[in-house]
Amino acid sequence: MGLSSILSASDISASGLAAERRRMEVVANNIANAHSTRTPEGGPYRRQEVVFAAAYQNAMGMARPTDIGQLGGVQIVGIQPDMTELPRV
Repeated sequence: MGLSSILSASDISASGLAAERRRMEVVANNIANAHSTRTPEGGPYRRQEVVFAAAYQNAMGMARPTDIGQLGGVQIVGIQPDMTELPRV
């Protein structure tokens, strides 16, 4: 096992940890706003969801999900509101 494969494994692990840290921040925000009835804009609060995607590395080491290359970990594609129907009160 060469040094580059060890560093690559560390990079993959680090990307997963960073993505999970961001998801925990979003979950904490959802919990903090669980009983919020209204946003500052006046609409109802909608919980947020993190969207993940696989990250790939090409020969130059640039991470792009569309490149054909080696698996490079995970990346956050976006954070979007949950659009399921809200409960009626």
